[in-house]
Amino acid sequence: MPDSVSLPRTQTMRLEALLVDAAGNELGGRTIHWTSSDTARVKVVPGGTITATDIGSSLVKASSEGRVDSVKVIVTP
Repeated sequence: MPDSVSLPRTQTMRLEALLVDAAGNELGGRTIHWTSSDTARVKVVPGGTITATDIGSSLVKASSEGRVDSVKVIVTP
């Protein structure tokens, strides 16, 4: 995932997380859990689709099997 993304208020975007092993091989079939640090600004659903709901920012995290990655979502007017 990128470090940050900007998204106009009311717009949606699908984020993707790719799980790889130590050799860089893709690990398919894993469940990824998505969360938003501020659901008043950015909502996220299980498939990784985010919706920008209010101006500001939120940290969206993807986690699976003890690994976590995140992206800062900046909601613009």
